[in-house]
Amino acid sequence: MNLADTNVVVSLLLPLRGEQHREALACARAHGPLAVGEAILAETCWVLERRYRLKRTDVAALLREAFEAEDLTAWDPVLVERALALMERMPRLSIVDCILAVRVSNGDRVFTFDRRLEKALEQL
Repeated sequence: MNLADTNVVVSLLLPLRGEQHREALACARAHGPLAVGEAILAETCWVLERRYRLKRTDVAALLREAFEAEDLTAWDPVLVERALALMERMPRLSIVDCILAVRVSNGDRVFTFDRRLEKALEQL
């Protein structure tokens, strides 16, 4: 499996990164889709929101589009799709909270002191 680090994922998503964008594309095309793990997904969302000042709904849409293309693949495509869809619907939740919420909907239990997450879990 070929894994992508956050900087490679961000470079694939943002053509404005110039040479790194071209290098990331070449890497993905040469080695097949690059796998994105849970930690990298979370860090990528953080970077896009904080460094590039993208709205969470835009981050979710950008990532959903990227995972539908041929350059990236998610470690758990169903979980990622559902978490990104939830992030679009409930942009006050971080991607980590959305992943936890999806896991709860799959039967897992989550213990938290985060009121926003608790409220979201009650709505599911």
